[in-house]
This record gives sequence, structure tokens and C-alpha cells, in this order.
Amino acid sequence: VGGTAAIPSGFGKPDTGIIALVSFRDLLFLGTGSHTKNDAELWVSRDWGLTWEQVAGERVAIRLALGSQSHYLQDLIVFQDVLYAAVGNPEQGAEIWRTRDGWTWDAVVGVPSRYPAGMGHTDWDMIFAMEVFRDHLYAALTSFKGETTGVLWRSHDGEVWDVVPLEEPFAASSHQHGF
Repeated sequence: VGGTAAIPSGFGKPDTGIIALVSFRDLLFLGTGSHTKNDAELWVSRDWGLTWEQVAGERVAIRLALGSQSHYLQDLIVFQDVLYAAVGNPEQGAEIWRTRDGWTWDAVVGVPSRYPAGMGHTDWDMIFAMEVFRDHLYAALTSFKGETTGVLWRSHDGEVWDVVPLEEPFAASSHQHGF
């Protein structure tokens, strides 16, 4: 739209893209990643996107599941006044993290939490989307590698998750990303 970019392309990394964006507690959060590298990062802006500060990733000590194997921060969503981050991890399985203040993060899915990464299935390495619908948070887990069909999980409180049974054609294994 004109003007000068607030950040360099790819946040200074050639194969990194902006994947998720959400406002939370008067802050703007942005998730980045790459399908070819371990570049998942979380950034925050306090001034409507004019300047950015890294919250998590390789240049910041805060882990937020963005270890050496996390390729992308796939989705960001607010549910019940809590910010959730979906992180793709092709080695250990997808993870979901959350924060009540934007700075302190806890695992919801992944270590350490009650649910293992990928909901116990390492092939579910990507959370394709999260959405709030009728007082539930939904997470669509799938395989970036295309080795398994996707699965839909939901939670009424962000703590307890249940699988949502899918009927044909959504349960068919021929669908890339499961859906």
C-alpha cells in the first residue's frame, strides 16, 4: 500500500513467511515460519505494526515450543480471553501453547502438558487451523508429510480435548492435509 516496510521481508530470513496474525490485549502478535527450515518465531508489536519485538524463536531464549525442530507457527487465536498458538513440528508432532498475558506461555498440547505432541500421533505434525465455534475451540491436526489423514479436536475450556468424529468425505485418507 506504499510507504516503508516496518520489518524486512521474511523478518530478515529469505525463506520465512508471515503465517498468523492476531490482536490480543491491545498488542499485535505475528507468527512466522518456513516449510524448509526450523524457523518458527513469534513477534509482537505495541505500536500497530510500526516496530516489532521477538517473543520466541531462535534469537530469544523463551522456548515456546519453538525448538530446533519447529518449522512454523501455524495459527494464533483468542478463546475465552486467552491467546493460543499452534506450532508445527515435523519431528515430534504439532503443539498448542497459550498465554493469558502475552508473555508467559504454557503447553496445552506437547511437553509438558497432559496431551503429548500431535495428540499422541507424531504424524499429526501440523495444526492446519484453529477456530472458535459455539463456545468450543477447534483444532484441525494433519500431516504435512501427507502420511495420514487429518483429525479434528475440540475443547470447551482449553484444558480438556476430545476428538470430533468425522464422516465421509472428510474422513477419507485420499484428502491431502486430511480435509
